Amino acid sequence: MNTQLITLLNQLIKDKVLSMDQLQQLLNLSKDSLYRRLRGETDLLLNEALLIAEKLNISIDALHGSNKQQKVFISKQFLLRNTHHETLETYISELHKDMQQMHAIGAQHIYYAAKDLPLFCFLSNPTLIPFKLYFWYITIFDAQAKRFEYKADWISKEIIDKALEVYKLYNATDSTEIWNFETINSTLHQIEYCVHAGLMQKEDGLQVLQGLSEFVNKLEDYCQAGKKQNMGNYTLYSNEILLLDNSVVFDIGIQKILYIPHQTLNFLHITDTEFLDQTMQWFNKQVAKSTKISGEGQRDRDRLLNHYRQCIKRCVAILDTIN
Repeated sequence: MNTQLITLLNQLIKDKVLSMDQLQQLLNLSKDSLYRRLRGETDLLLNEALLIAEKLNISIDALHGSNKQQKVFISKQFLLRNTHHETLETYISELHKDMQQMHAIGAQHIYYAAKDLPLFCFLSNPTLIPFKLYFWYITIFDAQAKRFEYKADWISKEIIDKALEVYKLYNATDSTEIWNFETINSTLHQIEYCVHAGLMQKEDGLQVLQGLSEFVNKLEDYCQAGKKQNMGNYTLYSNEILLLDNSVVFDIGIQKILYIPHQTLNFLHITDTEFLDQTMQWFNKQVAKSTKISGEGQRDRDRLLNHYRQCIKRCVAILDTIN
């Protein structure tokens, strides 16, 4: 375990995901003692390894290579900070930090069963980011927040820039995703609701739909190339009968981590080896029952993506009827 963990720590420091000062403070060590550990001259103590594993959201068993069954259910809580803006800023910042850590550790693959449009879709576009955060804002917080009208600049540029950085990290990681014909619907319903309820001006709603249309075009490019902006490999499947659940598995080499959405902004981390094995068996079975639409699957790809485009056009027509 020590060798793997020391190698990992040195890589995180090299990639500036962790600093020596942060590690020194976490372990309550002198600089000399920390350097000796990083050089492998002194072994890490068990309590130090536990602190590091907790900081990096990884399990000691994964570092040790143990196959012993473990049960680890960790709920990441982002609700509620001092202000609603601070809550959303914290959410994006924590997501960015987690993605940075996983990428530095060696995130190898993302597996996504997309009941709704994946969060990464919204983080791809400065038009979609503020809408996604706004809809969370009006649905999670108190009733008073529902009277807050959407404006494209309601969220800070710093948050948008950090969200775009998260998307770059996603693009740099290979991914396999399963979508279906229903995946886009909840987002379209949310846009319609906001305009009908007077929470969003029609022009703003149309702008968000334009951003969504641009994303579908980007998705088509990814599927045709089999890559995300010439970075991570991209494989997309369409499943017409499966009711997906928005679960995400990150394969970071030393272990897999399952993320299950919980209470909108929260999610559960699951690192139990047996549970992850069963999840991946389920995912692979669904892949076997699905149609691959990335790469050479142009006919089926056109069918799914043109369906999305028609859904967007229908939503545009509905908004156009609103005075």
